[in-house]
Order: sequence, then structure tokens, then C-alpha cells
Amino acid sequence: MQSFLSKIAQVYCARESDAMLDYCFIFPNKRSGTFFRKFLAEHTPAGQPMIEPEVTTISDFIAEFSDKIEASRYDLLFTLYNEYNRLTDEIEDFDRFVFWGDMLINDFNDVDKYMVDAHELFANVKHLKEINSDYLTDEQKQIINEYWGENLPLGSSERFWTHVINDGEPHKNRDDFMKLWQVLAPLYDNFRTNLAKRRLCYSGMQYREAADNLKRLTRDDVPYSRVVIVGFNVLSIAEVKIFERLRNLGIADFYWDMNFPEFIRENNSAVHFIKKYIKKFPSRYDLNQEPVTTLPKVEIIGVPSNVGQVKLIGRMLEKMAVDGTVSNPSNAIDTAVVLPSEELFIELLHSLPPVYTSVNITMGYPLKLTPMAALLRNIVSMHLCAKKIRGEWCFFHEDIKDVISHSLLTTIAGKTCEAIKEYLNTNRLFTVSAKDLRELFPELSTIFYPVDDLKEAGKVFDYTLTLIQFIDDALQLTSDDKERHALEHGFLTRYRQSVEQLARVAAKYDITMKENTFVHLIERTVSGESVNFIGEPLNGLQIMGVLETRALDFDNIIIPSMNERIFPRKHYTRSFIPDLLRRCYGMATIEFQECIYAYYFYRMISRASNVTLLYD
Repeated sequence: MQSFLSKIAQVYCARESDAMLDYCFIFPNKRSGTFFRKFLAEHTPAGQPMIEPEVTTISDFIAEFSDKIEASRYDLLFTLYNEYNRLTDEIEDFDRFVFWGDMLINDFNDVDKYMVDAHELFANVKHLKEINSDYLTDEQKQIINEYWGENLPLGSSERFWTHVINDGEPHKNRDDFMKLWQVLAPLYDNFRTNLAKRRLCYSGMQYREAADNLKRLTRDDVPYSRVVIVGFNVLSIAEVKIFERLRNLGIADFYWDMNFPEFIRENNSAVHFIKKYIKKFPSRYDLNQEPVTTLPKVEIIGVPSNVGQVKLIGRMLEKMAVDGTVSNPSNAIDTAVVLPSEELFIELLHSLPPVYTSVNITMGYPLKLTPMAALLRNIVSMHLCAKKIRGEWCFFHEDIKDVISHSLLTTIAGKTCEAIKEYLNTNRLFTVSAKDLRELFPELSTIFYPVDDLKEAGKVFDYTLTLIQFIDDALQLTSDDKERHALEHGFLTRYRQSVEQLARVAAKYDITMKENTFVHLIERTVSGESVNFIGEPLNGLQIMGVLETRALDFDNIIIPSMNERIFPRKHYTRSFIPDLLRRCYGMATIEFQECIYAYYFYRMISRASNVTLLYD
């Protein structure tokens, strides 16, 4: 069956090949845009030159209508912290603030992406107590009806606020919650103002600005004569407003991928949103797609453990190459392994059959899952638990054993690790002097060099960077596996870049930290980072995450980790905005996630020929 993107390319090459010079095609991600370029080249009439149109992502397109650039995560966090302290009588310790600052930034991002009136939303709780369930404006009621197709029983907002409002009895948690809500509106304003002065923004702020700017633009102000929007599913309110404006200017064209079997289209959360968008944003041309009437051949296999699933995938791919299911193993572009859980990624790479000589990876691998990150966590934990005994820093024996038992360190200095273990067991030591460890085992002295003051940012950053360099140099000298070293070197480089970025931003802002905040900040930085692999997307076996499958079609699909809470992933968004108010203002709720992942799954398998689902 012809793919969705190929069909669009065919239609536009047949009807608009002479005019696409100043067209812009917008996709959910870069990979779908890359495949679309390939299909444009295939469908361009032989001997007829065509200047390729602009192909971009929604985020890059929106950035064109804003004069600001997205700030880094820690620029946002430190800015928010400074603005918060200006609004409160007592200075909040950054050590406490850091754990809920991210939550506030996410809430502000949602407020802007869903075009919510922040002052109404963050109104004083005493005023909200007086509001009943009919406080919604007509526009808000319309939003709820458009999204859910029914009048939701929202109940009375009084039911939520009764557990917040202090009815005369002292209650510290209630008082703190009320104080926070009272400061949110001015904090939101001051935070945005501070960023705007420096031409910085966060994602939602940029979306909102683009939606507002487009209202004032005429057709001649838009740099494209046509904007073709392809392959979207659930939209934020800002995206809806942007698409509406482009449609009203007469330059927009929309293509929605809902070619599912009838029983899915009729009553399934996968199509809940997209059915409304098809009516609201119609297509200029009929794609005349061959209707999907049945599901593909689906095989469901239970396999114990993640390693078992990965090893089975390797055998399956080998069999598919032998029996012709994969027609060209050296360029198996028609076959995809989709990983809902990134934990299987490294094991999968080592389990691929050698017949697949070309592999394209377009997914981020979480830095926190790398062996190097685990080793550094063990080392940091050892330092955090260290105690000064008679003026000497000492480590606990269990923490030392956790460090020297790690596979990466045994690769670097296996004999020394065994010698340390024997030293601990022979002498039956409970704590060990850091000085003794350095003198007895100089090969690993860098690891056992204590940081005198873990509250001092410069010392923490310097030690972390020294440790990274030591591990990288040692791996280069001792590792016989060049491919493995190259992979570990990539992980270490990304780790180093994350720490250096955090150090630069922390030095830029005058913020006092206590306890072990810098150590925890490094850990949080690593937890949020990923290593991106670069490959040729139009060549080889495709390995990707669920989000990378948007708008793409494959003949053969293998999906492991089809366990509940993994796919679809159980995802609760930490937020200060109660679910009731999120519904009232048309913001994203848990139901959005369910609809999004149901759509991804059914869209992914609908055009495939062979689908294998593995679960633990």
C-alpha cells in the first residue's frame, strides 16, 4: 500500500510542481520531513526540474514568527528563582526551590500553549471560593465541547477549594498553598517580562507569541504562498489558533492521516481529536487513498525479561532476512523496530544480526541509563556518605564495593578493583581513609580524592569534569573493543557537555546554594539529557522511539515492551494546576495522553503487513 507521505508528494508533484518554490510543508518531526523529500524526488516527472519547497517542523515554523529564542532549562530555572524571591518576604532556599521550580515552568508552558488567561487561572483562592461551576466563559465551554464532544459534568469548583481554604483553623499546608497561588499571577508576568527583555522565551511563550503575531499579519506578510500542514494529531490551542489564521488567510492546506479500519474509526480514542480537525481544517486535494479494511498479520509473543525480548528480536530479524520478509537486509528501510522503552536500546544494538549492515537510529538514549552514568552515580554517592574521622575523610566499605564492582571500572582497572576488595575483606574494614586508598592504589586515586566542600559549586564541577576525563582516558588505554569505546566516549562527551553547560549558567546567576545542591543539580541535569544518534534516515534498518513513527509507514514492524505502563506509558504530569481547572480551561489532561498514544499505535500498524508485539 502506498504510504501517506508518498501519496501527498504524488498529488503535489502532479498538480503543483511548477509552483512549489515558495510553498512550505510542515511536519510533526524532522524524520517525516526527510522521508517526504525522498518521495518528492521519486514523483517529480522525469526530465522536469523542480525547485524543492521549504520542509520544516512545527516548532521551527513557529520560531519564524517570534523574535525570541528558547532559553536553556537552567536559564529558565534560575530566572524563575530570582523573580520568585523578589515577590516574597522570605528568601527561599534554592535547595528547596529547585524541586518544584521545574513544575512551575511546565505549568507556565501549558498556560501559554493553551492560550489561557493566566490572571483568571491564578486568581486569589479566596475569590475562587466564591465561584460556582458556571464561571466558565462561553469560549471556554465551546473549547470543552469541541475537545470532548459533550458537556462534561464539571461539578462545583467549591468542591475542590474546600480542602484549600482555611475556615479559621490553623493549617500550615493550606496556608502555604494559598500563598503560592496568590503569587503565581505576578510571578508569571515578571518571569515572562524578564525573559522578553533578554529576547529569551520558553516553548509555550513562543507559541503564544506566534499565534498573537499571526493575527496582525496579512497574506502578503507570510513568506509562503501556501503552507501545507501534514500528519498532526492532537493540537494545543495555540496551534489551533495558528492553523485557523493560516486557513482564514487562504494559504493553508491540511492532510490528516486517519486511514484506519472502520471499526477503529467509529469508536476509538485514537480518532477522538482528529475527526474534529478533519472537519475544521479540510484538505485541498483528495488523496484517493486505498482504504484499510483489515488489520495486518499480528503476532503476539510473551518473553520473560528485557534481555529475552532483545535476543528474540535478533533471531526474528535473521529469519526475516532468510525467508525474504525483508527483501534487502543491507538496506532494510521497510522494517522498523520501535522501542517504547529506551532501556532495550544498547542490548538491541549488540543483538542485531550481521546481515543488517546498515542501521539508522533516530531516537535519544537517556544519559541516565548509560553504564558511565551509573558509575558516576556510585562514585558521587560514596562521596556524599563520606565522613571525617579524626580529621581524615573516610568512605564506607559498602560504598567502595559498589564503585569497584561496576563493570566499567573493572574494564579500566580490573586487577586494582580485585586488590581493593581483598584489602577490605582481609582487614575487615568498616570505613577506609581516602588517603590510604590513594596511597595503596594510586591507579584509582582520582576516584578516591574527596571534595572538601560539596556545597562549593566550583569544586564540585571541577571534580566531576576531572573524573569524566580520567574515565575517558583510561578507557582509551585499556579497552580492546574500539566500537564499545567509541560508544562510551560519546556518552562521556555528552555528560561533560551537560555539566559544563550547568557550570556556565550557574556562574551567570548570583544564587546561593546550601547542602549538596550542586551535586543533585548535576544528577538532575543528567536525568533530563539524552544522547542523540546520527544516521542516514533513508537507508538501513530503522530503530526508533514511538514519537519518531509519526506520519511514517513500514511493511514490517516489531514492538517490544508492550506491557501496561510502558506502552502506553503511564504518565502523570506533576502540576500545581488541579485537573478540574485544567479541564475548565481546555488544557491537557491525562485523557490527552491516552488519545495520543492510541492514535500512534493504530496509525503505526494500519499500513503494515507484518506486526510482532513482544511483552515481558
